Amino acid sequence: MHEFMLPDLGEGMQEAEIRRWLVQPGDTVKRDQLMVEVETDKAVVEIPSPVAGKVSAIRVPAGTVAKLGEVLVVFDTMEPQRNNVCWLLPPYANGHLSWRLTCNRFPLRNRMVV
Repeated sequence: MHEFMLPDLGEGMQEAEIRRWLVQPGDTVKRDQLMVEVETDKAVVEIPSPVAGKVSAIRVPAGTVAKLGEVLVVFDTMEPQRNNVCWLLPPYANGHLSWRLTCNRFPLRNRMVV
């Protein structure tokens, strides 16, 4: 089981509204597949799945405000639980039209933001 919590979206943001879920309970997801779109006071952010597995539960429904560190979604997976290490990529980085959150893929010290 892997619980994914709302990560720190930067700029002192302490909450975000869940705009829409791109996955549903029972769906099988790949690592880095977009799973949810959230909105803060400053940006709309697409968050990818940090693991490959099956979505077992969505804890915060669309239209609801989630607090920093609140569990958003639970996965059934064989991958180990780890802390959410995330950072924002600006619009048009990697061909996306909106801000995108990248999680647990590269160590922070090696990241490069365009």
